[in-house]
Amino acid sequence: MAIDPSALNPHDVGAKVDAFIDKVSSAPRREGVEEILYPGQRSQQIRREAWARGTVEIPTPHIKALVDLGDELGIAVPPSLRA
Repeated sequence: MAIDPSALNPHDVGAKVDAFIDKVSSAPRREGVEEILYPGQRSQQIRREAWARGTVEIPTPHIKALVDLGDELGIAVPPSLRA
């Protein structure tokens, strides 16, 4: 999908985005499809769920890099992070 930015009125972007979301989410669905997501919707849902839980997801390679840095600097790293 491509969106022509020049078709958007810079003074009415919010309404255009809302209209786009409404159009995408109300489009006809194939059998077995419960929901049509607009671009970025799932990642926003995941962020909201994490915020509500009070958690932050950190990719495994980042955790490993932090553990390695802690070892290098002589900082005690909890054993649970070494899994």
